[in-house]
Amino acid sequence: MLEKTRALKSRKTTLAKFSKTFPTNRTSVNELLTSNSSTYIPKSSRVKITLTYSKALACEAEIKDLQEELKQTTNDFGKKVAYIFERSAKLEEKHERIWQIQTFLQYCHKLIQGFMLIEQHNNYIESTLTADHFELWILITLLRTIRINEPNTYTVYLDTDYDEVIDEFIKLFLPNDPTLEKEDENNITTRYGTEEEQDFIISVKGKVEEIILASTFYLQSKLDQEEEKQIVTSMITAKYKHDETVKATEAKDLAIHDISPIGQSNMEQHTKNLIKTHLKGKRKRNNT
Repeated sequence: MLEKTRALKSRKTTLAKFSKTFPTNRTSVNELLTSNSSTYIPKSSRVKITLTYSKALACEAEIKDLQEELKQTTNDFGKKVAYIFERSAKLEEKHERIWQIQTFLQYCHKLIQGFMLIEQHNNYIESTLTADHFELWILITLLRTIRINEPNTYTVYLDTDYDEVIDEFIKLFLPNDPTLEKEDENNITTRYGTEEEQDFIISVKGKVEEIILASTFYLQSKLDQEEEKQIVTSMITAKYKHDETVKATEAKDLAIHDISPIGQSNMEQHTKNLIKTHLKGKRKRNNT
């Protein structure tokens, strides 16, 4: 699940680039972003084509029109390619999200199977459902419980909602199942069951929920907090290093350029005086 979450975050980061705008004009390094901006175009679709012509045509009005037409054509090409790339990125993001939901469901199902064996060993239960459908019935009940008690598991962790999780549940475990079309006791999406079955479900479901939420939603929340702390720490460290660099640069400027207070020599002048004193002492010793 951690691998799936990292993969999904990566897909989201790529997709987010297409919703940003970037400046097209900047007159200096320190100038703020201008109002003229363009959508994100991947590097692989950026082309630079220059119209070459002889000096004799340099002043021709038609040449300037052709240059502008070439520029517009290049921009249109980049935007069309970016649109195709964006659609591809959306499909990749959707695929990773669905894959994460299905992985979540599959491992919930595995835990249910394990705890059912333990519970049935201590408390055998009769049911009109088959063993497979009984497992899936517990899984649906678990998903409903999560929706009520921990809705953030769907919205934050799986980036989805309860309805989509149920849709993926049906696609994964009950494709073309005829019992879903019937309003009877074997329809696990609407079934309530006996009191004995409910007690059995509560016991199994509680154990699974205790493990699955701790190893997915709660764990990822803690990892996200740690990652955010690291990012903030890095920003603070970079800020201090930047300030120290600025101070060192200013000190160097004060030392090299003659902008020190009156009566105090700067580093350049101090160095010259040292050399001058050394040479003067050497000449004196030579004369002696």
